Amino acid sequence: MSDQIEIGSFPQRSASERFVLLFLLGLSCFIFVARLHTYNEPVEHDITTAAVIANEMRAGRHYYSEVWENKPPAVHIANVIAQDLFGYGRGSIYALNVGLSIITLLGVYVAASSSGMGRTAGLWAAVFWTVISGDLDLQANQPNLEAFMNGPIIWTFALLLRQPRSDNASDKSYIPWSIAIGCVLALASFYKPQCAIYGICFAIALVAYPPELSSKRRKQAVREFLIIATVGAAAWAAFFAYFSVTGRFQILYTTMFVYPRYYSGNVFINLLSSLGRHLYPIQLQVISPLIFLTLVGGIIAWFKGSRRPWVLLIAYAVATQVTIGISGRFYSHYYQLWLPFFAVGASWAMIQLTHVIREQFAAWLPQAFAVIALLFILQSELWVYSMSPQQWSKREYGNVYAASEELANEIKKFLAPNETLYVFGSEPSFYFLTNRRPPVGFFFIQDAAGGPLAGELTTKAINDLERNPPDLVILMNDVIGEKTTGPAPARLGPEHPLRAWVSQHYCPVAINRNAAFSICARPGSALEKRKAYQDLVTELSIYRDVTPDDN
Repeated sequence: MSDQIEIGSFPQRSASERFVLLFLLGLSCFIFVARLHTYNEPVEHDITTAAVIANEMRAGRHYYSEVWENKPPAVHIANVIAQDLFGYGRGSIYALNVGLSIITLLGVYVAASSSGMGRTAGLWAAVFWTVISGDLDLQANQPNLEAFMNGPIIWTFALLLRQPRSDNASDKSYIPWSIAIGCVLALASFYKPQCAIYGICFAIALVAYPPELSSKRRKQAVREFLIIATVGAAAWAAFFAYFSVTGRFQILYTTMFVYPRYYSGNVFINLLSSLGRHLYPIQLQVISPLIFLTLVGGIIAWFKGSRRPWVLLIAYAVATQVTIGISGRFYSHYYQLWLPFFAVGASWAMIQLTHVIREQFAAWLPQAFAVIALLFILQSELWVYSMSPQQWSKREYGNVYAASEELANEIKKFLAPNETLYVFGSEPSFYFLTNRRPPVGFFFIQDAAGGPLAGELTTKAINDLERNPPDLVILMNDVIGEKTTGPAPARLGPEHPLRAWVSQHYCPVAINRNAAFSICARPGSALEKRKAYQDLVTELSIYRDVTPDDN
């Protein structure tokens, strides 16, 4: 495929490359400034969980055995690095937010400009990504797990498109390239193991439809993916070996292979349900122009014979749909995985349109389509910046995180520096906002309500609380039920050992429909006699009508 913007002479090529670098730098600055707007947004609980666990790891606590979450450790290690550089607080979250978006921006450009599509496609894809990467309705303005996943996924896709291939049998340049792809894809899987699905789908696409359809190229594609799979398998083998040597193999195995059945249920039913109303939720409608352009571009490419890169893009789409649907939890932020895909697909569509439009219109009409799509998206994306960070949070998640931050700020006013707290609920932001270390090692009630680790986590939590009784317990009333249920909705009934322990040692834990939160000081503590604490106990009825969003 010819590309009209390719430039021959070195001075011109150098100038073009400088323009691209400056353009990408400008888009990076836009992301930097745009994310500043919600720097002080009340933070979602998955994000604060990662931050709190990372801070505990920095303090010497071991992942899985002393602090636990149902994820591989990559997201926490990334938070550890960010906290070492920027400190424990909003600064490190903001740095991750901006850094991850820029890494994905660069990957989107490299992918879109590959396979002969050229810099024009790459720059348009980068623009599309910049505009949609902080979408409010997809909760994309903060670094949820999908922000970590998108970077290595799009870079895997880009590197596959640029994989060097030669008819010379002695040319082994594909080997280091395949090793690099394997490392990037392995990193993605350490954020979420389901990312291995991308590797499987890409492998099927390249083996079934290799470059220049031939048995020789098909054999090379098989060799490439054997190398990629070997790298991934070696990474996970080393991961399990490390945790085995450190005495944590059993809890790792249970977390990775047994717990998901409790959390997700039947994956086949989940995948079937993902093909219904969850296939195209209302949150994705903001990128409807990109979806339309991608579909048009794919159809043109298929009939024009420019199929190979689009076959790989189809594999990307299948993997994304399966990754979103396999857990059966269709949270808004899951759909962020579509954003790099459609940024690339829409930009490729512009190049395909040049082959079906009359020559006198081919130079500008595809660009006009891109501008119209961009303007449509901008009118949906820009107006939200007139809202405050608190309003962003309430639109994304309801009132729960704004109310939690308000309560945390009140608690900080009267809690002495050496006093501690425990959250009986699923809101680790209280630890993050008050800069208090958690006395227990898990952070979501669903993990104590049921599942293969419920007994172990509950016993550890009670032992931790007895060893270091907190001065204050924050009760989230939405997790208090008539009986124990989980994982969704997660409730602890009066018979549950953890609820019984809090009732026995602090205050009766009973269903309270009149307030979202209650607080209990340790009986006989100095805090219990403090007037500011007593005043807050009586005022907590102001936190009404809070509906937590379990995402």
